[in-house]
Amino acid sequence: MAYPVSELYDIAIKEGWDLPKEWHGYSQHSYETIPLPTKYISARGVLKFRDEAFCKYFKNAAYMMEGKFGKEVKEHIQEMTKTRLKRKILETGRYPFSE
Repeated sequence: MAYPVSELYDIAIKEGWDLPKEWHGYSQHSYETIPLPTKYISARGVLKFRDEAFCKYFKNAAYMMEGKFGKEVKEHIQEMTKTRLKRKILETGRYPFSE
């Protein structure tokens, strides 16, 4: 994420990369979030991978080390992974601010 006033933000501006027009677009949990693309993957692909990897990691039984983190943390993580974030860029296939 190229946050304003960061060096990466300056590079993104120089390169003409799509950036959020509103502050909430910089929140990684926002419906309107826009991550930076890579040389090989679009911003949409980056976000899809990030969200799928997050759920896969935290739903993995090997991660659920109740003995180390306790039952309360295990239950919290199980509850957390029941909610999938809604993402405009994933629903429409378009950048939230280029419409």
